[in-house]
Amino acid sequence: MAGMTDAVTHPHSKSLRRRLLTIVPFASWRHVSGYPEPTTTTRSCAAVNLSTTMRDVSARRRSNRICRKAGVLICRYNTSVLVIIAAILLVLFYSPVLSISLHYSRNYNEGWNAFLALAAQNGGRLYEGTESLFINNYPPLSFFLLGNLGLSLGDNIYAGRVTSLLSLAFVGVAIYISAQMLRATKRQAAVGTLFFALLNATFFREYVAANDPQWLAHAAMMPALMLLLARPAPTAGSVIIACILIAIGLLIKHNLVALPLAISIWLFRFHRTKFNLWALTGIILVILATSASYFFYGKNIFFAIFAHVRVFSWSRMAVQAAIVLPFMLPFVGALKTLMRTRSSDHRDDLILLFAALAIPLGIIQRAGEGVDYNAHFEAFIALTIALGAALSRYKPGIYCGKEQASLFLVVSVFAIPTLSLPYFIVNTVNEICSTKKTMRDWSKAIGSVASISGPVACDVQAICYWAGKQREIDFFNYGQRLRAGYGDLALARALKDQRYAAIVLHEEKPLRDLRKRISDPLSDLIFRYYKIDQHLPAGFVILRPISPMRDATEKLTFYADHSSPVVSLASLNRDTR
Repeated sequence: MAGMTDAVTHPHSKSLRRRLLTIVPFASWRHVSGYPEPTTTTRSCAAVNLSTTMRDVSARRRSNRICRKAGVLICRYNTSVLVIIAAILLVLFYSPVLSISLHYSRNYNEGWNAFLALAAQNGGRLYEGTESLFINNYPPLSFFLLGNLGLSLGDNIYAGRVTSLLSLAFVGVAIYISAQMLRATKRQAAVGTLFFALLNATFFREYVAANDPQWLAHAAMMPALMLLLARPAPTAGSVIIACILIAIGLLIKHNLVALPLAISIWLFRFHRTKFNLWALTGIILVILATSASYFFYGKNIFFAIFAHVRVFSWSRMAVQAAIVLPFMLPFVGALKTLMRTRSSDHRDDLILLFAALAIPLGIIQRAGEGVDYNAHFEAFIALTIALGAALSRYKPGIYCGKEQASLFLVVSVFAIPTLSLPYFIVNTVNEICSTKKTMRDWSKAIGSVASISGPVACDVQAICYWAGKQREIDFFNYGQRLRAGYGDLALARALKDQRYAAIVLHEEKPLRDLRKRISDPLSDLIFRYYKIDQHLPAGFVILRPISPMRDATEKLTFYADHSSPVVSLASLNRDTR
């Protein structure tokens, strides 16, 4: 028993001593009141319990050493993976960046935004009456910003692309900084930022370096979020500046409402006095913006933005939600972790509110025709910040389960984009290899349109912009008006009077049922007075006015010819929220 007593009185650690005290009476039995003098049987049981306990503790130590080593390996493995993903991102972003200064368009919105920026440059009308064929449903600020930059660079599309790319990069940096403000380390914050970049380089690549104000609006709002996350409690100055930045973002893109709503609810719930200041500043800014808008544009701006006509479909919303939700569901673990471990200063609650509002609002907006996946950008910004913050709540080197949980959060989120990388890498390589051919085709198409004397209406507005033509018809927005049941008098008069020397549309493969194409209100109206005259490179066709001598029977015979191509308005894919 002397050996046992030595082992007991000289434990290997304080934790072992505390553990043994709960199982075996200490060496000073006789000095502790209430404990009888141990018998031979008691001492034998104590020896067995002590031996078992020491083996358990030794095994636990070995397990912890293995876990610590595994934690180091996991961190190193994550670092290696992040470096590999960053290298792949350079390849995927090369194609959009390469096309910044080239005269071909990957995004339908580019020419539309360029024409409105041109109007802002020249003092033209941005918002016309309801009878106008070119409809603007965006706030005016982006057109003035890009128009002024376009004057310096000589091309509004080029200016918009540069601005969009820089704005996207800024939003990525803001996500990284915001996650660090919520106690994430550099590596943990980098995880969310790289996922954000990976998503944009793959599934959202159409908006990378595109002449569209979407990322510019996000870039204007993100400093507001960082200001409110910078301190445990927001200051009066940070609240006022944040409100001004949010207002600037809404004057660029008016439907980015998730972050303003989240900030309002968060201030009302946790910082009531600051909410009063926020609300007062917001009311003043709304009055100023409304007064300035009415002074410069009259009532047309309010009808154009807030009474914009769009066809909505709940089935479309359900389909689009089914497509995007698999990308969001892996973030449930991060949100749950952040909710369970949110800090006492309630900054985590702001991100949770941001995500909780952005996800359903983005899905609801997808019910409108032409609303693209950029409706979900707010949601993914909030989710990627939450991912970095949630990873910070797991401390490696303590229990194996925490390393596994941390690794699972990363792997589950990256699963779909990573599995799709081979497809997008091949697609990017093909785009790079075909750049010269694409440039030749677009150059020929632009030259053909430029050689037409008289006004030309282009479905893809970038063609007419680079050809030096004026804006004529907004095919998507006017098509929405027709589908919603509004009259077609203005367009019918213009087409019947042969106001346009040509109409340029995008050509697609023949459809199985040509009558469906003819029944489309806008296509039917166009082909009633114009016919295909010339096929251009890059998949475009030129329509010329039909001779007055051609009767209706000939036109129907022309449609019934299955060998003829079917022209589809590419604008059906355009986002005009």
